[in-house]
Amino acid sequence: MQSQILVVEDQVMVQDALCLYMDTCDDFHPVGCESKADALALIAENGAYDLVLLDLQLPDATTVTDHLDVITANAGKPVALLSGSARKEDVSVALKIGMKGYLSKKMRASDFMDAVHQLVNGKNYLVEDTEVAVVTPKAEQLLKTLSKMEQQVLTLMKLGMSNVQISVELNVRQNHVARCVTTIYRKIGVRTRLQAVTLMHF
Repeated sequence: MQSQILVVEDQVMVQDALCLYMDTCDDFHPVGCESKADALALIAENGAYDLVLLDLQLPDATTVTDHLDVITANAGKPVALLSGSARKEDVSVALKIGMKGYLSKKMRASDFMDAVHQLVNGKNYLVEDTEVAVVTPKAEQLLKTLSKMEQQVLTLMKLGMSNVQISVELNVRQNHVARCVTTIYRKIGVRTRLQAVTLMHF
């Protein structure tokens, strides 16, 4: 049975080239799309893919954590970062939020196919020059950038509390909680509550 692979890449020539190359392997059935929204729609329509390759920079997803909902939608099946210029920090965050690896657009074709095989078979894959282990960011390190109040707010966010509930628990105004949440997002580099809780889970 062929593995269903989704390539999410807004550079159509790159997307076509990757799909055409994978299509030469009888084990793979690749399809492509150009945005995160399209990827989510395809997953909703067809079910989880055996592998999703996600370009780091998409029109509607410009940071690694923006891809979190694709990881969630793919229901535990592997998702990997695809980029020609990802920073080591980007790769580290990608692994922390649940991606299974990083493939470079600069890889040799044979290495790329080997990586796809490994990911489809449940293994993690990193291009050899990423040295991710050296720079993996720890939630504890990011936590140190937050004030005591922001840490308290984050702890309650991780328990699933809303801003209203947090304001009652901490006996502070709701608009103060909202400002703390906005500051937390900025300091740890996320955009949504789900991204913050996932990134800072430890």
